[in-house]
Amino acid sequence: YSTTRKKDITGSVAIVDVNNLQAVPSPSAEQALQGMAPGVNVTRSGVPGAGAKIFVRGVTNFGNTDPLVIVDGIEQDLNNISAQDIESIQVLKDAGSSAIYGVRGANGVILVTTKKGKTGAPVINYGATYRMAYPLPGNPFNLANTREYVEVYNKAFPNNDRFSQGMPDYMYRGPSGAGMAFEGDPEIDPSLYVYESPNTGRNYIIQKLNQEGTDWFHHLFKKAPTLDQNLNISGGTDKSKYLFALGYIDQKGTLLNTYLKRYSGRINTTFTLADNIRIGENLNIIFRDSPGFSENTDFGGITEVIKQQPFVPLKDIMGNWGGTFGGPGLGDGQNPVAVQSRNVPKDVVNRWYIIGNVYAEVDFLKNFTARTSLGYNVLNDYTQNFNTTQVENVQGNNSFNSLSVDAGYRSQRTFTNVLTYENKFGNHFFKMLVGSEAIDELSRDVNGSRQNFFSEDFNFLVLCNGT
Repeated sequence: YSTTRKKDITGSVAIVDVNNLQAVPSPSAEQALQGMAPGVNVTRSGVPGAGAKIFVRGVTNFGNTDPLVIVDGIEQDLNNISAQDIESIQVLKDAGSSAIYGVRGANGVILVTTKKGKTGAPVINYGATYRMAYPLPGNPFNLANTREYVEVYNKAFPNNDRFSQGMPDYMYRGPSGAGMAFEGDPEIDPSLYVYESPNTGRNYIIQKLNQEGTDWFHHLFKKAPTLDQNLNISGGTDKSKYLFALGYIDQKGTLLNTYLKRYSGRINTTFTLADNIRIGENLNIIFRDSPGFSENTDFGGITEVIKQQPFVPLKDIMGNWGGTFGGPGLGDGQNPVAVQSRNVPKDVVNRWYIIGNVYAEVDFLKNFTARTSLGYNVLNDYTQNFNTTQVENVQGNNSFNSLSVDAGYRSQRTFTNVLTYENKFGNHFFKMLVGSEAIDELSRDVNGSRQNFFSEDFNFLVLCNGT
């Protein structure tokens, strides 16, 4: 709502060194914030494009702990803001500092101001970073290989019919059942092989077992590059200032087929119409393409690396995906490499953001300033999720392909009016602020279901300092 000298602040406010923030190679200001402000903890997810968890008032709080993020006077997601676009960041941590934001500031407030144009000739800045992420080497989950698995299995189940005669060379499953086989056995004749999707009951799958053990982790995780580029042009005169910025990030995840592609454009302008009248606008347009990934699930995803038995091959003898269907006693785990390779490239998770505000400031009666601002935060999203029949999985191998499509729209309008009076009497400084803020939020889904939320706050703040 206003600016204050740092030495006049009596509450708990952390000032972030923006130079250090921008020196950290990170796809968003949210992730780069870790370690930049005392008492602020950021827990990052390894999923490209996923938001981080920010704790302003300790990590032991229950329930929702997300702080309120205000960018150029508008509530926004810090995960969509490039650190290269930021001029300053302040974190309001105590109740007194954030009381003016009402209940929205209960978990703390992060105030962000983006860069603006400065008086002078046009200045062009371009920056790019390229970095590489590597998955953990070795055996991160400390899983047994084929030999170790068979040894433990034989101790647990003496005289079993799977490995009592040694490690088989093949496994198979057909209409008549499943079994184990050695090289030359008639059950593994390639002419018997049948593959249909979905399985109508005729499938006959033959898998050559991996005698060393399949490295499921490193089939699923690969090295991942990230390219981050930013271009901005700024300049202006005493009467008008401008900044135009473009950003592009292409971040690959170490998990197969996870990524973030984000395109952003920003226009900030300021115009001085008279000595006491200023107008301006801040506009940010963002497009995100990121399929996402849920790492906190008991079924599917990374947990399947642990659930797959080590001798199950990545692919069967005909080059189709290997899995639990192709033999007896293989459990019900999914082939995680097959899922990520087959379904995710067909998925679409796109989001378009248009965020901005227009404002006007008027100085009058020497010590008064009135400011009005109208801002919008608009989100359109489109999701397309495609699930292919898991023929290689003992469960669901006869189910049909499925496609789900979802779309949504959300807009938030923020109308803010603030009147400020400030004066200095000798060594004494007095500042009073009176303001109102109205927020109108509308959301609509693909079925046309509509929800409206409206809130209005009236704020009053007095700041006195003196010696």
